[in-house]
Amino acid sequence: MNNTVHEIPGRIVLSNFRKLNEFSKGQYYSLPQIGENNPSGDLHDIWDVYLDADGQLSIENDLFKSIILIPIYNSVVFYNRNEKIHCYPGEVYIFENKMNIKSHLHNDTNEVCTFLIAYFNETQEAKTIALEINELKNKLIPLSPNLSIGCFDCKAKQIQKDLFSSKNLYYVIEGSFEIDDRLLGPRDSLILWEKEDVEIESLSNNSILLSWSE
Repeated sequence: MNNTVHEIPGRIVLSNFRKLNEFSKGQYYSLPQIGENNPSGDLHDIWDVYLDADGQLSIENDLFKSIILIPIYNSVVFYNRNEKIHCYPGEVYIFENKMNIKSHLHNDTNEVCTFLIAYFNETQEAKTIALEINELKNKLIPLSPNLSIGCFDCKAKQIQKDLFSSKNLYYVIEGSFEIDDRLLGPRDSLILWEKEDVEIESLSNNSILLSWSE
């Protein structure tokens, strides 16, 4: 079965097309690099991570310049150099990779934790952002000049205008969306090329969408 759907100027990558990677006390799904010259550009990869209690995930830092961590269920601890940072759902954490030092994430809870990691080939400003997406629903909230996240009610719509970007990637964290007349479910992604306006409609309550443009 071919899990990619080609519709110029866009491409859908369904969640079951992602690559599964298993390790002791955990697993993650990675978003494959598809098409020519990495169609998602400076966004190197997105990992959807599941860690069992006391599970640990090591991160090789020589392949990227920064990461964005989005906890989804339960907290996770980020270790980098001498830093120990507890990361919680409802917040987004941007870490800059300055020294190519190996980092790791640890689940110190008594049950599974889940989170997303986005790896970038360009430097993002290191910071922590409180999403407060319940108070700022039904629109994409900028995390950086190129990255946004939003939580939407069912049937809520947003039209992104005057994008003028060569590539736009949309990644569904939770729920379902119709984007540019394409249906996307949880962990599905859509890459659009050369689009000035993009219409987004949520098809379920509390749908969460990540958007990247360059």
